[in-house]
Amino acid sequence: MYKDSSYYLNMLKNSDNVEEQLFAIKKLVLFKKENIAQEVIPYLDHSEPVVRYVTAQTLGYFMFDNVGKALLEALVEPEEWVRLEIVEAIGKVKPKNAIPILLKYLETESDNKIKATIIKVLGILNDEKVIPYIAQFLNSSDERVKANTIEALENFENSRILELLKPFKTDKNNRVRANTALLFVKKGKSEGYEILEDMLKDDNEWMVASAVYSLGEISNEQALSIMEKNNIFENKNWSIRRNVIIALAKMVKEKIDKAEKLFLNFLNSPDEEDVIFSVEMAGVHGLKKFLPVLTEKLSTLKGGDLREKIDEAIDSMLEVVDENKV
Repeated sequence: MYKDSSYYLNMLKNSDNVEEQLFAIKKLVLFKKENIAQEVIPYLDHSEPVVRYVTAQTLGYFMFDNVGKALLEALVEPEEWVRLEIVEAIGKVKPKNAIPILLKYLETESDNKIKATIIKVLGILNDEKVIPYIAQFLNSSDERVKANTIEALENFENSRILELLKPFKTDKNNRVRANTALLFVKKGKSEGYEILEDMLKDDNEWMVASAVYSLGEISNEQALSIMEKNNIFENKNWSIRRNVIIALAKMVKEKIDKAEKLFLNFLNSPDEEDVIFSVEMAGVHGLKKFLPVLTEKLSTLKGGDLREKIDEAIDSMLEVVDENKV
């Protein structure tokens, strides 16, 4: 199941096959070493956009100065969907001198999805000097931009922020209202929970789904209790159920005991869609306590999507073992 980094580096360097290159780049994320990052960086200039996209995605897990510099230089990327991934990676790596460069791109960016992501990343970089630059986007006509502006403002302690967000507590957009509620909770205001409870009772599935996602971001006993009280685990709508699984995975990671049993129910669900996504989330969040369950399932499967997802999840959970092989 495991191969060391040299295997994937040789594949990357010696193959002209794009699919093999993509496979190698994705696998190299397991080996977070600076010398490996240096080998991957040149693929930000690959002729194929999909390779540039996966390279940016992979580099987001390498926290080195050379990676940050390369990602900032790659913002000239012509493909919007690739540029979006580069911005996301910058938010993970947090390179030096990123703020003035991102502010410059924020002024000139025409794509609202990328603009929204730049705003989110500026919040992650957490310098209060950017507040006036991003707060103006609370007036944006684009709901994604507005929602991401609220998400970005969560990162700052400035007392004016709560006052700025009062008008959005009853906003008609699900993400805008959920992000407002989440911000109020993170600032210690109980009315944030009240907003989320009201959203769970809404007839609009996306309003409910966004509330569930925010409760997963909060990931405490009170958030789980609100989900239980509103019978959210019985909901059959996939957009909601998917966010329930995400929320429970985050709560298990936060060591909320009751969440572990509820998550296990999804891992053992008769619905394969539930199981596959639960396996994926167990891998994403490194929930090693479910390794025995996953290995038992693996022993009964000869192939298929579920087996592939279990293999990926186990690889992800045992990432530290792979790093030591480098």
